[in-house]
Amino acid sequence: TTTAFPDARYFLETLKARGFTIVVASGGSRESRVALLEDTGLAPFVDGVLASNDTGFQKQEAGFWEMLEARFLSVLNASAVVMVGNQWNDDVIHPVRLGYTVFLVQYPGELEKVRFSAESVVSLESVKAAQAQVAMVGESLTALLSHPALQ
Repeated sequence: TTTAFPDARYFLETLKARGFTIVVASGGSRESRVALLEDTGLAPFVDGVLASNDTGFQKQEAGFWEMLEARFLSVLNASAVVMVGNQWNDDVIHPVRLGYTVFLVQYPGELEKVRFSAESVVSLESVKAAQAQVAMVGESLTALLSHPALQ
């Protein structure tokens, strides 16, 4: 059985109650993400899913984020978009460049999930530059809810 982070349901319920639209942006397949949302009971809180296999791009590539904007964010200003993620390479670099408010969740005991390889589309310098622009690094999803961007 797959489980979500302990506070994921509360976090998503709270954001929905506050009027947020919730889209899952994933480097995995659409099928696996939809199944994961259903298995964890989080599907009712999600308005859309965009996966790498929908776009032809990896999540670390600018094209992925361009497709996300075209499909889900065309009526929003970038300043109204909030990105919550747990990986620098996948969840921070391009959203910061696009002007989104970015939150990074690093649960205690988890290793920081920065993956760099010869094929990586971002550099360590890009991560360091983005660190200064991350709105908040929290140790849980619930800790993020007090930030003004999530009100």
